[in-house]
Amino acid sequence: MAVIDAWARSSKSGRAKRAEAVIKRMNDISAETGNTSILPDKLTYTSLMNAIINDRRQGFEDKCAEILSMMEAGDERLKPDNVTYSSMIKAYSYANRPEQAEKLLRRMEKNGVAPGLVCYNSVINAYGKNNNPGSAQRAVMILEEMENVGINPDIMSYAICIDALGRSDEADRIKRAEEMFNRCIRRSKEPQQKSYKLSLPIFTALQSVYIRSDDDQKVQKTLGVIKQMEDNGIKPALTSYNHVLSACSRVPQHANDQLKEKVVEIAAKILEFLRNSDDLNPVSHTYNSLLWVCNLVSDPQERRKTINAVFRMCCQDGFLNRQCLASLKQVAGSRQFYELVGHKTGHVDITVLDPSWSRNVEGIQEFSPSRRQK
Repeated sequence: MAVIDAWARSSKSGRAKRAEAVIKRMNDISAETGNTSILPDKLTYTSLMNAIINDRRQGFEDKCAEILSMMEAGDERLKPDNVTYSSMIKAYSYANRPEQAEKLLRRMEKNGVAPGLVCYNSVINAYGKNNNPGSAQRAVMILEEMENVGINPDIMSYAICIDALGRSDEADRIKRAEEMFNRCIRRSKEPQQKSYKLSLPIFTALQSVYIRSDDDQKVQKTLGVIKQMEDNGIKPALTSYNHVLSACSRVPQHANDQLKEKVVEIAAKILEFLRNSDDLNPVSHTYNSLLWVCNLVSDPQERRKTINAVFRMCCQDGFLNRQCLASLKQVAGSRQFYELVGHKTGHVDITVLDPSWSRNVEGIQEFSPSRRQK
């Protein structure tokens, strides 16, 4: 069992085949010796399923389904439990087959296995990351079903549903996401929910809803979520501020001048805050968003100066990556791009530039340390 579990957790290619070989050997030895105590049990086969899932080869979910059916048809030693079904649900989630994941909940109930929080969350996640029409609604319905059977959703249950609503095309998606967020906040304050702790994902999910929206006030609302974090004793992370900058970068150039000026002001204040912070520093994502915010500067000369300043800070901090370079191509004219980079827009790869510009970006240069270099 320990060997199978080790292969299931391994990152090496071919882990599933090796796990299968161990199980075959266990069956062969049992047949040769008559020793049934070494036969694979439900834990062994569940680990095999996890190895197959982690390998993620074509048809992996169908192979796991075959193993599950074999276990269901076997004796008591093989009968799948909550952990086994959870692995199978995870397989369908990874395969983007949420309907099959939900059917497993019904199959569990039919087989006398009560789905737990992990199983429900896995189904919610399967629907949550699926972009088909109605998927967000199904995720919410599964959450409500969980509550109806007496299982308390956790923060991730709510966060996944909120994020799914934000990515849906439902007309009232923002209102429903806000209602679910407020419901989560209220629940955290109930005396009987002392173990229910608010955490960053629920706030990040709401920020994502605003980022994807067409709301003219999405920047202010995304920023307002940071205030809600602080009011609830949650320390904002770098991601929290980068989400605000992402919202800023998505404000269209045709927006009114007053709104654009306000957005540029907010972005500038966040950059100043991050650069002066002891524990939160700008990274590639930060600068990529800021490059797009430069497009909102109405005056051509000021816009040019702002692009120069953002690009140079990005290089100074060592966070120039391919995405930032591609964004610079879009927001700067060909002449400005050449002045900043020293190459024409159509003939440059980041690996030919000054390595110090990308020194804190993993996987670009030979010099790519695991932590930020000053």
